[in-house]
Amino acid sequence: MATQVKEKKTTPISSNLLRGAVNASHDLRCSLIKRLEVEKPLADTSVSSLVERLESYRGYIESLSTLEGPTFTVSLQRCGLESLSFTWHDAFKKPSNLLTFWKSNEETHTSIRFEKAAVWFNFAALYSQMAAADWSSMKRIKKACHAFQRSAGAFKFLKEHVLDSEVVLWASVDLSPESAVVLEKLMLAQAEECFFKLAVQTKKSPTCCSMVARQVGLRYQKAYETLNTSPPRVKKHLGKAWVSHLQLKASLFYAEACYHYSLKLHKEEEIGEEIARLRTGISRLSNTTKSFIAKGVDSSLIDAALRLEENMTLKLKRAIRENVLIYSIRVPTESSLIDLPAADSLALSTPTEALITNAMDY
Repeated sequence: MATQVKEKKTTPISSNLLRGAVNASHDLRCSLIKRLEVEKPLADTSVSSLVERLESYRGYIESLSTLEGPTFTVSLQRCGLESLSFTWHDAFKKPSNLLTFWKSNEETHTSIRFEKAAVWFNFAALYSQMAAADWSSMKRIKKACHAFQRSAGAFKFLKEHVLDSEVVLWASVDLSPESAVVLEKLMLAQAEECFFKLAVQTKKSPTCCSMVARQVGLRYQKAYETLNTSPPRVKKHLGKAWVSHLQLKASLFYAEACYHYSLKLHKEEEIGEEIARLRTGISRLSNTTKSFIAKGVDSSLIDAALRLEENMTLKLKRAIRENVLIYSIRVPTESSLIDLPAADSLALSTPTEALITNAMDY
């Protein structure tokens, strides 16, 4: 059920003009331009693994950093070139006509800042793919958590330090600051979700599981609100399925928090509040699930929501029966319940850490 971001597709930096110019010069600055042609990753999944591509992007980012500002202009001049073109394709745009899609989805610019922005996007996207690839064991879930954090850190760095006014002016929607913020918040929510899975698998207390689940729900809610209030072009570009997915995830983990908190209340024989918490969680989850069953939400997520709702309903029936036969405790109204406590388990990974971390660890 993890959401990963696809890489932006690109084309090689290669032309007879560039090759001839570089071969004709032994100038150090000109050789930096030649390195770009050799080192640029092409996001070709058929020839390299996720780890290999991540290391390629890491090296290419470092090469681009040596050419920023006046250095790039001077290097081009030393090679006898007026400009160098960089071509990329939008990561989210969906084809309506396969015959025209590739060209219509293509954008070419001569700014090295544009090239760097696109590469940072792919760097962050690759970490999300590594994180979503395998949650089959506790070890893999821990690694996924770290990868999601690094992805969030890279998207944050993209927004704050790479997407300047020049790039934003003419770049595609996937390279907008608004998209970067949504993706950062989504990655953090998924990293927090890994903590919840670990808490459940290691049999942490119901209180602990409830607090972590509540924090996961809050992070998904924040991601949903950020996307839902984004400019129309961003919201439309990412698609309704993204909005539905985030909203259902927020409701799912709110219900998880209610469920685990109800286990705590049952042990303490607080049957009245247990009933109220279960009703509240079921109501929100049921309403959200019903509205999204036919709206493109992943079927595995719908199934998880329905299973949780069924389990909570059984617990609710048991609690009501026990309250009638044994406790006779007044059930509080939903409005009288205080907010469930949340536990923030994460510290955002910095881009520097993301760059120096060895991808072979994955």
